[in-house]
Amino acid sequence: MALNRKIAYIDLSKKKIDISTIPAVWRRRFIGGRGLDAYLLYQHMPAGCDPLKPGNPMVISAGLFGGTLVSADTVTGIAAKSPLTNRMEYSTFNGLFASEMRWAGFDHILIKGRSKNPVYLFIQNGTIEIRDADGIWGQNIPDTQKSICKEIHADDCRMICIGPAGENKIRYANIITDRGDAAGRTGMGAVLGSKNIKGIACTGNMDVEIKHPEEVLKWQNEKFKSVDGEGEFRENNQEGGLFSKESVLCREFGMDLKTVDAILNWIFVLYEQEIITDKKTKGLRLNRDNHGAAHELVRQIASKEGFGKILAEGPLMAAKKIGKNALEYFGTMDKLAEIYMERKPEPLKQINKPEKKISINDLPATISRRKAIHCIMDNLAINSRRLIGSDDKNDLNMIIRLIELNTGMVFREKDLIETAYRGYAVERLLCLREDDASKNAPMSDQYLSVPDESELFNNDHQDIDLKHFKGLITKYYGARHWNKSNMVKLKIFESLEISDLWPHRAVKK
Repeated sequence: MALNRKIAYIDLSKKKIDISTIPAVWRRRFIGGRGLDAYLLYQHMPAGCDPLKPGNPMVISAGLFGGTLVSADTVTGIAAKSPLTNRMEYSTFNGLFASEMRWAGFDHILIKGRSKNPVYLFIQNGTIEIRDADGIWGQNIPDTQKSICKEIHADDCRMICIGPAGENKIRYANIITDRGDAAGRTGMGAVLGSKNIKGIACTGNMDVEIKHPEEVLKWQNEKFKSVDGEGEFRENNQEGGLFSKESVLCREFGMDLKTVDAILNWIFVLYEQEIITDKKTKGLRLNRDNHGAAHELVRQIASKEGFGKILAEGPLMAAKKIGKNALEYFGTMDKLAEIYMERKPEPLKQINKPEKKISINDLPATISRRKAIHCIMDNLAINSRRLIGSDDKNDLNMIIRLIELNTGMVFREKDLIETAYRGYAVERLLCLREDDASKNAPMSDQYLSVPDESELFNNDHQDIDLKHFKGLITKYYGARHWNKSNMVKLKIFESLEISDLWPHRAVKK
């Protein structure tokens, strides 16, 4: 059935793989997806760990609808502590990897430690192998995919992998799928590279039972009839304005296009203003008339060579090393903040009525009803941009109906709201713990974690003022009571049914 998939715990340092059944109580509390990913990271991530060290675990999740008749709308989730934001981030990509992962028998895969040598994982019908990747390490994305498919003798497998940017732990390196989608923006490729994992291949033919297949098909037919002539939903965090050659190069190396595009434009401005010179770039002329400059700089970033080694750390760290108030020339604060977000904020024009605030168990912290629906979609691992409309009530009724038709599980609206709130709360508590553990660490001021809510972007922030913007973020969480003084209490953990995560280890008693 749809609920009998497993969770795998992979310890690369010990070359050990444990496979377990997902407890029913976890399903009730989180459903799966992002909420359960946050819970698993809280359990397995040492407080204050370095995002690029073996202690930072990564969770790959398929969601409840992978491999069902809603597969076309599902995403695969990647969760870990981000090397760009120093917080837990959740990045997704479209495609059929989630379905293949469930057909192979798994809903969640937690990876910790670091392999001594490059490896890739091969998942097939309830088994997972750690295979040697010495001969593949160093290859670009297309060559990596061809090499792994050839080794496992399976042209029809689903795959995710990293390129040289991930191997070199570029802080905005992507994980790329076999069809070109990407888990982008927050450096998940760098985390995978820090573990010496080149890729993960997956193939399976273990059926996922659909409780009411005819009714699901009827729903799907009605849905596709309502799609307009464009009919194209593709969303993979890879939008950007690079020239075609540089775009291709970024994809082959496995780097986020939007981030690289913003950095290149910023560097050209700094060169024009003589804030950086040929001496700083070691002879590379970065004026816009030098058509090979962008191409070479992309290569240097991915290889962590020359001037690219500085830019590989992200704009905040790079600006500190460049000096001379370099960050002021990046553009607007909104433009900078978007690089540090896992996804673009929902356009304000789509929010046409006051947002209802909700909570559970009389807890002080609140989230908007709209945010709760997005959290539910993340817990189900569904592409919210495809399925969410403008009617909250209808959206929730649709989700409840789809869960029942596909899995037989019956949820009330109240139940779903509670899973959304609990998952968001665990993630927020984890971020508070990491903030507390990292506040005195070197370079802690060079990270930026931005909520993906629209309220923070009501007005354009024309001037880059990090202190002011971080103050807005603090006020944002404080106004909703998601701050340390309101949340880090044993009774809060008990009300959320997560008392097993107490004590909040980074907080002094």
